[in-house]
Amino acid sequence: MRRDFTINSMAVPFENLSGDGLKADLLDPAGGLTDLQGGVLRHCGGAFADDPVRMVRGFRFQATMGFSLVPETMSAVQENCSLISRVAPERIRVELDMIFSSNKTAATLKDMHATTLLEKLLPELYWGRGVAQPRFHRLDVFDHNMLALEMMEELIASPETYFPKAGENLKQYLKDEHVVCGLKWAALLHDIGKPGTRGKSEKEAGRVTFYGHDEAGKNHFSDFAKRMRWSGRDTDFVASLIGMHMHPFHLCNNVRTGGITKRAALKLCKRAGDRLPALFLLAMADSLAGRGSRNPRIWNRR
Repeated sequence: MRRDFTINSMAVPFENLSGDGLKADLLDPAGGLTDLQGGVLRHCGGAFADDPVRMVRGFRFQATMGFSLVPETMSAVQENCSLISRVAPERIRVELDMIFSSNKTAATLKDMHATTLLEKLLPELYWGRGVAQPRFHRLDVFDHNMLALEMMEELIASPETYFPKAGENLKQYLKDEHVVCGLKWAALLHDIGKPGTRGKSEKEAGRVTFYGHDEAGKNHFSDFAKRMRWSGRDTDFVASLIGMHMHPFHLCNNVRTGGITKRAALKLCKRAGDRLPALFLLAMADSLAGRGSRNPRIWNRR
């Protein structure tokens, strides 16, 4: 009964094992077998106070194995989420890595948000709550970032839908788990620099600006990665994408004002290097997350 969840609170006494090793009496004081068969995750009493990382682990089980947390466990996470500050960052990072390696990252983070656990882990993401954006955006910065992650998962699952001429190449590119996880993090945090750079246009009355939010976001992300003990390799990959994520949009602006020059294209290719596919995937997720009645639908242009 001191285990984390009821599904992990079952045992078999060695002395009762039958000769063929296939039958034994099951010790199941918490009703774990019923929960296992029902696909639900129920915490044991005092589990989160004993080891708060179990809260994140529960959502990892949801993301990777399809369990759903029962309402009582969701409530217990909300009541105990402040305890997560006691956990070593490396342990949290391991659990988050597995969540981001799954194909249910966005849905899982929404549930973590519902318990306020996500806010304890990623306070930078919540700076964007209530921060309005230009007219062609229909969401505030926080919801836009969350939707960008959802759109990124769609792109990862089916890149050919949005990049028909490069679909097969992108499928090969996305076989790298390091790339996939980095893309999801970049999508989720690409605009965390906006709240601190929000201003008003001097040329157009009422127009909101976020000049320099890409570089500001890159710096904020680097601080987060340092706090969570990320490796230099992973930090550099995600930070570089956040810092460059506006460049494809700048090229689209050039299309409207006279066309893309070879010099501009080569400059972007040189800066992005082998991360160019990731950069355009991020820009696509950003664009899809910003779609609305006033959106210019720049990705329809060829």
